[in-house]
Amino acid sequence: MIEKEHNGIPFVWIAGNRLTSIWDGGTPHYFCVVTAYEKDVALKEILRYPLPIADGYEGFWKPYVTIQNPLAEIEIVRWDATFLLIISKEKEVIERFAKEYPNSMDLAEYNQSAE
Repeated sequence: MIEKEHNGIPFVWIAGNRLTSIWDGGTPHYFCVVTAYEKDVALKEILRYPLPIADGYEGFWKPYVTIQNPLAEIEIVRWDATFLLIISKEKEVIERFAKEYPNSMDLAEYNQSAE
């Protein structure tokens, strides 16, 4: 695990298996972003882009929802205690989540209904 700062924003670079043990520990997470990358993507490449943020990223609330870092595969955003946003380049990830949580709503559809 690497704890650093980039442009004044603290972040943690951690392997997925370690993250699972932390996440499953029951610690509440508010306004945080977990971004997943392919294993061969280097941290120095990722840091060429702004770090993802939970509060203040307007791309969550547009008709075409986007992941904040173009190198990322999946972004999981804990929005306060109200929303859990799952954004993925792989449609099947979203479909599996929706199947597991049938009360979930497609974020793009949510954004269109709010207009």
